[in-house]
Amino acid sequence: MINLDKEIKHESYFNKAENALSQMRILVVEDDEDSVMILQAMLGKKAKEIIVAVDGIDGLQKFRETKPDMVITDIDMPGLDGLQLSAEIRQHDSQIPVIISTAHTNEEFMLKAINIGINDYIVKPFHKNELLMVVSRFARIVYQNREIEHQRILIQLMLDKNPTYIVISDGISPLYMNRSFLNFLNLESYEQFRSMHETLDSIFVPISHGIDSLPFTFTEWFDARKDDYDEEHYIQLKIHCGPEEKTTTFRIHFFPIPDEDRYILFFTDVTYLIAEKEHYRSLATTDALTGITNRAFYEQELSMEIAKHEHYGIPLTMIIFDIDHFKLVNDTYGHSAGDSVLVELTRLVRDHIRKTDIFARFGGEEFIVLTPDCDMDCARNLAEKIRKKMAGHTFAFVKSITCSFGIATHRKGESAQSMFERADAALYLAKAKGKNRVEVENV
Repeated sequence: MINLDKEIKHESYFNKAENALSQMRILVVEDDEDSVMILQAMLGKKAKEIIVAVDGIDGLQKFRETKPDMVITDIDMPGLDGLQLSAEIRQHDSQIPVIISTAHTNEEFMLKAINIGINDYIVKPFHKNELLMVVSRFARIVYQNREIEHQRILIQLMLDKNPTYIVISDGISPLYMNRSFLNFLNLESYEQFRSMHETLDSIFVPISHGIDSLPFTFTEWFDARKDDYDEEHYIQLKIHCGPEEKTTTFRIHFFPIPDEDRYILFFTDVTYLIAEKEHYRSLATTDALTGITNRAFYEQELSMEIAKHEHYGIPLTMIIFDIDHFKLVNDTYGHSAGDSVLVELTRLVRDHIRKTDIFARFGGEEFIVLTPDCDMDCARNLAEKIRKKMAGHTFAFVKSITCSFGIATHRKGESAQSMFERADAALYLAKAKGKNRVEVENV
């Protein structure tokens, strides 16, 4: 009974072998014309091309000129015999299949052939099936190696042309870098990198601020996060490589290589995107003229500070102030002069408040300073200091201006609007009492 599955597999193997053989250029080195004719008759219709050399010296020259895929050489030839020719070929190409045709099968011949690196031999007189089996087997190996090399080149091309910086690492040292990353580092090759650096720590220097600040070194950062490979990470790094120093924000993805203690890391330079995002965030949260917090963002900040006040019980105080007779400034000197006053005023106030204070332009010439962890006395002292600074400062165009201030401290459970209304009422009281003064809420 015929095993159909086995027959199909057998046929498939020979189809693949025959297909591989049809793409082979075979160099036949043979000084016997009859042997050449037999080999051409057996292989001529199977192989892509048969290249004939009449002796060993001719064979070596044609090997160098034509770069064949396989060599079949006689053992006994004048000038340069088959073993000598094979040894010469091996010095140029360690992978090309070399098959000896010979009548010798003794042990000494076999040892010499093994030492030289002969792949196989065929015995004269030639038997077609035996010849085709040997040649087809090595043709298939050559074809498979060629396919593997083609895939390797394709993958290498894809990696090198990828704008993402790709690194293969054991978590400490890089084992591979793609061309994009090497170009970013101003390096010619991975070998040049290794001659200058042992680990990524020497070029990735953490800085104190950023989206995800590093604890100590890049290696320690990666070691703390290497199990979180399903997530994307953002880090800001200062790159030291060559004469340049670059501060860059990266989005990093990394994945473990199965069954290896290695990882593929993908570094995407998002410095421009982060800067653009920050720009639009700034536009949405910053007053265009003065550069301080705008009203919309201030109201968000106020809600968060009230929540902290309610939870932790720390004091929270609001200072509202505006410029006395500011309409007169615009009417007398023009709006450009008024804008100049507003810009200069915000600079002076910034110089006298804490980093934790929130300074906002509420509208027109009206401003708010929100002072977390600052009680009424603390806020009154701050307001007085700012008032005196304004009154004693010489401004462009208008020379001098004064400001009036109202202060209120947040009461547990009250709304932001209620707190604002009490501070605003204190401001109106300061206006009513002659301006250029500080008033506090009615208790």
